[in-house]
Amino acid sequence: MYPSPSPHWHHCLNQGGITVSFEYKPGDILACYGVGFQETSIRVVTFNPFAPRRLKLGPSHVMIVTKYGDELVSAESTSRCSHACIFHKRIRPGVQIHPVIQRVRDYDQAGGYVDIYRLLPVWTLDKAAVDMMASIIDEYVRREVGYDLGVALLSGIRTLQIADSFPGVDHNEVFCSQLVAALLQRLGRMNINNARKYNPSKLLRQLIKTGVYQFDRRAPIEDMPPVVVAPKKRPRRSRKN
Repeated sequence: MYPSPSPHWHHCLNQGGITVSFEYKPGDILACYGVGFQETSIRVVTFNPFAPRRLKLGPSHVMIVTKYGDELVSAESTSRCSHACIFHKRIRPGVQIHPVIQRVRDYDQAGGYVDIYRLLPVWTLDKAAVDMMASIIDEYVRREVGYDLGVALLSGIRTLQIADSFPGVDHNEVFCSQLVAALLQRLGRMNINNARKYNPSKLLRQLIKTGVYQFDRRAPIEDMPPVVVAPKKRPRRSRKN
């Protein structure tokens, strides 16, 4: 139903008559804005009026782009995906991998959208870091690390955030932003901390504040052919005699 992921997966976007090629990169964070009751509740509970404009009412879910063999895929921990994991060939809660465009379209078709946050150039992952991230995700997927719904709900409670009273990390169950935070800590893009304290909004706000990530663009939902469309010409006004 969906095209296979590709190591050179790209989209061609028309901007003012010029075709711009866009490629996902390992380390890209996909900030997902769902519209269901659970998704909206997460966004409202984690609202912060002092956050950057796009993150005041932040995302309900996050994924990260990583390599799987020679392919680029989205890695996430969730209990709400209706597609079979590429590795397991079946639907299961917990850490899983999917074609990026498949998951972006899921949110678009449900009435939501996905934003892309990208590492600043100084923090771009080298080959060793890309391979390390892929290895960690591969190990989590093969081990069938589950989804931690209980702590995911706790991560949005402000009193726990203020008191920093979260239970210790359990690598047998993780939720979406905990997985991404743990990966970035291992890769040296975040300071070592309890990854369970990061809900999706808090994670991205921290990464923006520390100058590691920046907003890049809204995720494209179509794989468009590389066709250049000529810009429209404005009609000339006739001179009056």
